[in-house]
Amino acid sequence: MTALDAELAVSADGTTVTLTVTGRPAATAKVAGDLDVAHFAGALDRRTPADTRAGLGRTLFDAVIRDETARLWAELEEDGSPLRLRLHLPPPLRALPWELLASGTDRLALRRASTLWRGVPPRPGDPIDGPLRVLVVVCNPTDRQVLGDEELAGLTGAAAEHPAYAHVEIVDGPDRDRLTKEIDRLRPHVLHFIGHGMPRVPGRAAALAFNWVTAGESRGTVWELPSTEIGLLVSEQWVPRLVVLNACRTAADPLDQVGGVGEAFLRAGAGAVVAMQADVESPAAADFAAHFYRGVFAGAGLDRAVAAARAEMARTSGDTGEWAMPVLTCRLDPADVLRTSFRRLPDEIAGLVGRPEYAMMRNFLDHASGRRDAWWALDPPEGEPRSLLVVGGRSSNPHKPTGKTWFTRCCLLTYFLRGYRVTYVDVGVLLARPDGEPARTKTWLHVLRMIREACTAPEQAEPLPASAFAGFEEVFDRLAGTPDGAAGQWWRFDENRPRAAEHRDRILDAFRTALAAAAAERPHVIALDNAEQILPESFDGAIYPGLLRPVAAGRGGVRVMLVGKADWLAERLPVRDEAYWGPLVTIGDFQAAQMMRLARDYCRRRGFDFHQLERVFQVMSEVEPQTWVTRFNEVLVALGLIRAVES
Repeated sequence: MTALDAELAVSADGTTVTLTVTGRPAATAKVAGDLDVAHFAGALDRRTPADTRAGLGRTLFDAVIRDETARLWAELEEDGSPLRLRLHLPPPLRALPWELLASGTDRLALRRASTLWRGVPPRPGDPIDGPLRVLVVVCNPTDRQVLGDEELAGLTGAAAEHPAYAHVEIVDGPDRDRLTKEIDRLRPHVLHFIGHGMPRVPGRAAALAFNWVTAGESRGTVWELPSTEIGLLVSEQWVPRLVVLNACRTAADPLDQVGGVGEAFLRAGAGAVVAMQADVESPAAADFAAHFYRGVFAGAGLDRAVAAARAEMARTSGDTGEWAMPVLTCRLDPADVLRTSFRRLPDEIAGLVGRPEYAMMRNFLDHASGRRDAWWALDPPEGEPRSLLVVGGRSSNPHKPTGKTWFTRCCLLTYFLRGYRVTYVDVGVLLARPDGEPARTKTWLHVLRMIREACTAPEQAEPLPASAFAGFEEVFDRLAGTPDGAAGQWWRFDENRPRAAEHRDRILDAFRTALAAAAAERPHVIALDNAEQILPESFDGAIYPGLLRPVAAGRGGVRVMLVGKADWLAERLPVRDEAYWGPLVTIGDFQAAQMMRLARDYCRRRGFDFHQLERVFQVMSEVEPQTWVTRFNEVLVALGLIRAVES
């Protein structure tokens, strides 16, 4: 059943309430009851008895749903339609816990299929051109009383359930300058703060604390972001659609000494703010973030995502009042704030994400800045795209994988959702030789054949027709001297025949022409993974000068990801051409300081209790300060929690 839009608005002087419901005449009544802020002090404290809290919710309801508004409400109850109820409240009343509104034992914020939020009459918002960009700011990374890593695991785990729908980056304990630069650089649609709301200090503006801890020593510059300076974080060119303040007392009345933080972001132009209206304990904040972002990344409107998070918190923690802590305030329609569109049809997206090689992306950890660099190299938000992206894997342990193949797949998925044709080519696969032995290293002709076969393979997301290479094959057969009866079979190329170098260059030119013609309708990203398996002489003499450099120098629809070992790439790529392909995107070892955070994240994604495995990962981090994503798998395999094939 479709929810009805409803508004419960209290006049500026706090004396009159009006209930407006779509398709029905408005009803007005006098506000009654004790709505003094002091009367509701401690309403959301865990130590407050549930009966007391429920009584306060009924007090709020009875104060505004009475006389004419009560009669209209009774009609709605009889009709049984769910509501999208918006509260429009004047400053003196915003500090009250309206999320506790209860008709008898029926708590409105927990009603099935209904939602409750605050704000002025909203305006519609344009859809976001996905992926959704999320910047998480951990204000106090050394404060163990704030379970930032648990909250991050819930947020990133929710994002992993919908690969490439959202791009999440994290900044720990920034100073003022770095925070501003990170926001300017990423231009996030969602700005999420994990930290403390500062205690009330008369005469001072509300503030968020950075690198401030309640116990132990801080790391980094200790500073405060007052509500009066929040407008300086954003610019005329960019304001986040949503700000989430998972910090205490950031949602109270703007005249309050702390609650002005949320209102300040709204005044700065944010489309919506989710903030906390009381002292929220870290486990509750982490639970809310996990449930809330699960809805957001599934495409639910903000009001529905908040409602689902409330319901889950109430179901798992009981009537502690924590479910009523979050306050959603919107300037845009909640359904539009984070409405994200992609250039692919839903069936196309589901078809690719459902493939095994992309389904495993949900276990791919971190490398967020590298993924953003790769995304914006070939598909920048502003300016001209590059046509050649070079990704190098480097590890302090050369015998361990660096995750560059998963990284490549992740990038291709983003490009695909953005509307590109994508093709993955694994240059590292073994090829059969005439003598029966497998060939690991590849000639330039091997590489062309592998690209052609991958581009036309039916298992690709959007294969090219075989006819796309018909013109090239005619050129190849003529220049390579293909015997009669073997046309189109890519007979070997004799490097010792007369004018071999000239013919090879013309073959490469014809191959590029075929790719460019096929990419005329839509840009085509081709990833060449494990490039170090190309013979050096073939790469230096043919693949780079005849394929990669011309692609890099051109502005056509063909774009190439060249992926391989960083040291090999550094030896092969001419420094003089760095303007075409630089800077190199390097991935590999995780930072040792991030080890336990990533282990927690990984366990959550795989469905294992991190706390039962924490000591194992701790020992591993002490023995090997640098680690790799496969090491997490190895631990789980060694403990018998997953099979080796799953890793």
